[in-house]
Amino acid sequence: MPEFKSKIDPEMLREIAEKGQTIYDRLVKEEGLEEKYHGFFIVINVDTGEYVLGKTDLETFDLAKKKFPGARRFHAQVGVPTYV
Repeated sequence: MPEFKSKIDPEMLREIAEKGQTIYDRLVKEEGLEEKYHGFFIVINVDTGEYVLGKTDLETFDLAKKKFPGARRFHAQVGVPTYV
């Protein structure tokens, strides 16, 4: 069986994860994100800091595709630990 190799640079993925987590942490602290939207899904544009929230992962993904198409995005569920 052939080995799967991602065409995405692992360093870029690490950078997206780290930037996204940093922005998420700031939003939690400054905007009380977890108290207001616990359990919602969030997609963050890691280059601009813009984000969208939704009640389902699919809804949030669709909103993000429309709001910032082609952007580098960080996906998470608000209030649920994300491991970078």
